[in-house]
Amino acid sequence: KFGAFGGETCGRSSFSNCGLAVAEATRMRLTYLNAGYHPGVISDLTNEGCWDTMTKFMGYRFVALSTTVSSPVTAGGTMSVEVTLANKGYAPIYSRRPVYLRVFSEQVVAPAP
Repeated sequence: KFGAFGGETCGRSSFSNCGLAVAEATRMRLTYLNAGYHPGVISDLTNEGCWDTMTKFMGYRFVALSTTVSSPVTAGGTMSVEVTLANKGYAPIYSRRPVYLRVFSEQVVAPAP
C-alpha cells in the first residue's frame, strides 16, 4: 500500500493476457514496468489492445475535475484558485508533496503605434 510496485513481466504463460494483466495492475497498484522484458508478453498485450491503457494508467495520473478562479486580477494582485483533483492512475500517492501553481499568458501585446 505504501511502496512502489513494478518490475518486469514473466515469460509468456496463461497469465500474460489483457484480462489478467489489467486486473493485476489495478490490484497491485502498478507504478512502473520494464517494457524491454519480456518482449513477447509486451507484444501480446499490445496486440490484445491493453498495453496503451496500462502505460496510460501506470503510476499516478491526476485529472482536474473542477477549477474555480477568482475574477480578473491585476498584475501584483491576489488571485484565488480552487482545484479538485482525482488520481485515475493505478498507484497511490506515496508521500506528501507541495503543490505549486504557475500562471502565465501567451497573449502578445502589440506595441503602441
